[in-house]
Amino acid sequence: MSFQNARHHDRSVIMLLCILIGMAPAFVVVSANPVAALAVLERAENHVGELSKIVLDLKKSLRPRDCGDLLKAGQINSGVYVIFPTSDSKGTSVSCDMETDGGGWTVIQNRGQYGNSVYYFYRNWTEYANGFGDSYKEFWIGNDVLHALTSEDRGFSLRIELKNETGESLVANYKIFKVASQANLYKMTVGGYSGPSDSDSFISTNGINFSTFDSDNDNHNTNCATTYKGGWWYAACHISNLNGLNLNGPHASFADGIEWSRRNHVGGLYHYSYPEARMMIREANPMPEAV
Repeated sequence: MSFQNARHHDRSVIMLLCILIGMAPAFVVVSANPVAALAVLERAENHVGELSKIVLDLKKSLRPRDCGDLLKAGQINSGVYVIFPTSDSKGTSVSCDMETDGGGWTVIQNRGQYGNSVYYFYRNWTEYANGFGDSYKEFWIGNDVLHALTSEDRGFSLRIELKNETGESLVANYKIFKVASQANLYKMTVGGYSGPSDSDSFISTNGINFSTFDSDNDNHNTNCATTYKGGWWYAACHISNLNGLNLNGPHASFADGIEWSRRNHVGGLYHYSYPEARMMIREANPMPEAV
């Protein structure tokens, strides 16, 4: 915990103790004189909102569910942190972006030139379920964590950033992003695209199951994951393949790189693998803080 977060945590604990200690004499009075009960209850009611906010802040500070909770708790620096997507979670190390578009982003995938094999993301079902890689470099957060993060009623948005060899970027945003459980094959729900005109390469992935070379759940008569060398939400088969082979630019093979094949009114661009790609999520419509 940073010095700033420690001070915030200490202040919250002190405020909570002050409120509880301050109420203690009143409870003694109630036990001795039931007539005073109404006044004490009214006084307690006035503190409910304050107590709720303090408890919520403490929970977010001690067991942040995602990078958004860390940002709200005062952590403003991008980096790798531990989050607790579920109440019984042991903690997951994740990369947090606290700067882009207001920050609070939990990075779920990162691709780049880090010296790994071009086949680094050609993994089996279990590896994609558990996650793999280095949170400081190339990684996949894990489909189980993705489900845990996005299955709550809070609602999450998705941001995809792609960068070519000259540093030019393409950004695609989706207001809705959700991943189902393993029992439901990590089916993706996605929608609400905003970005460059006619460049939505997720247009065919809403409602699609996740597939790997050893678990074929796509809508094609062959295994798309085997054909296009990735683990992904393949329909029949794809116009995006962000977990494909890291082919670093133009390539002769067909559609098996880090592909985003629908761009600027041009479809079927299947021979370009983005050197850099990043996917990250955050709460779409944060609930207002308790007052």
